[in-house]
Amino acid sequence: MKLIFNMKFLYSLLIVFAFVLLGVNKSFSQGDRCSTIQPFCAGDSQLVFPNSNPQSGGRPVAEAGPSYGCLVTQPYPAWYFLKVGEAGSLIFDIIQSENPDGSGTLIDVDFIVWGPFDADDEYCSAASLSAAKIIDCSYEVDAIERMSIPNARVDDIYIVLITNYDESPGYISLQQVNAGSGGSTDCSIVGSALGPDQKVCGSDPVVLDATNPQASDYSWAVFNETTGNFEILPGETGPTLTVSETGNYQVTVKSDFFGSEESDEVLIEFFEIPQANSPPAVIGCTGNGEVVFDLTRANAGIIGSQGGTFTVNFFLNEAAYQNATPIQDPENFSGDVQSVLAILIDNLSECESNLVTVPLETAELPALDWNEISPVCIDLNANLVSGISLGRDLGPSYTYDWSEPNDPDGDGIQNPVLNLNQFPSQRIISLTVTNEETGCGTTFTTEIMVFSPPRAVNVEISGNDFEEGGIG
Repeated sequence: MKLIFNMKFLYSLLIVFAFVLLGVNKSFSQGDRCSTIQPFCAGDSQLVFPNSNPQSGGRPVAEAGPSYGCLVTQPYPAWYFLKVGEAGSLIFDIIQSENPDGSGTLIDVDFIVWGPFDADDEYCSAASLSAAKIIDCSYEVDAIERMSIPNARVDDIYIVLITNYDESPGYISLQQVNAGSGGSTDCSIVGSALGPDQKVCGSDPVVLDATNPQASDYSWAVFNETTGNFEILPGETGPTLTVSETGNYQVTVKSDFFGSEESDEVLIEFFEIPQANSPPAVIGCTGNGEVVFDLTRANAGIIGSQGGTFTVNFFLNEAAYQNATPIQDPENFSGDVQSVLAILIDNLSECESNLVTVPLETAELPALDWNEISPVCIDLNANLVSGISLGRDLGPSYTYDWSEPNDPDGDGIQNPVLNLNQFPSQRIISLTVTNEETGCGTTFTTEIMVFSPPRAVNVEISGNDFEEGGIG
């Protein structure tokens, strides 16, 4: 047995060396790598499927990374996974032959099984397909192998790799030999799965893939909104369908092996990618040594005239964008930078625009000669002895928001100067001055301090000039 193994290993090395020398370049087929792994179940019958070989365009050697255990070589791999439906041991016979009915030349077949895994595990990682996870493995010269999975639990998942050592075209049959007395596989995993509905940004076509190793026939249809029915797409009888228009698509998969017919639907919607415009600079307001930017002032310039509802996200730099880390408080952004980046997101489609640069510039906060205390004099009747004026007109680019009514001409715009000719309704008066060109604003407050005349004056006189001689 050792001599046979060594000869097989030496022959494998010669084949691999020949591939390198000849520069063989083959296209890869479905299921010939772990990333395109296919589900299978045994049911109560024998499962037969074509093997992977040079004529079928399969991958010549399994990918690097996993621990392949006893498989010294892994030529023309076929990756499958099974899910346990009923607990118990699973025993399968794997046979590789020239013809699907098992007749003709028998072909050397090898296999390895890893597991168990949970549904959310990363099956194809090197860490998952490790030596510790190997359940069974055979690298014998036989064309009939027995694969055993002991004590399988419900919902456990196992990864199976079957290789074609001789590289000859043929068929692989897989049959559970302890059906009825052991565990069983879950055949629901072999149903068609087009996946969730998709929102596609742009016009690149989408390939719908319903490939199933146990399917006999495929038919595709699209929903007609006018008739309310699915209409068959003529000539579309393969496992994949390429679509470039919005629609609700349906695939019907027939399996002669299971005697079943399954349908699945998926909604594919195509949306235009929003275009972000380069906005004018956002002005930051300097005060007390800190510069604060309201980045949302750039939103209108970024959106432009596009219809719809949008969200604008801002990013400190390219790295923050790549890490999906937007600026959390764009209305109060402070940072010693000359620009930030922004993207436009369509709220309906969730499509993202191109990145644009938002320039940042600085401006001073509005300043006024302002007193925190404003004294006023009132008479005995609590009326102002004389009026006072607060504020100053800084020019046409400024707006003024007083806590006291200050629109004497009724034009809806508050005046820059507040003239008080009677005592105000509140002792604390505030004014917010905003530079409309920069967006910078400052709030000033003053307290009205009241002074009043005395109600009576008492004068006490002691002594006079007429005493002791008086006026001479």
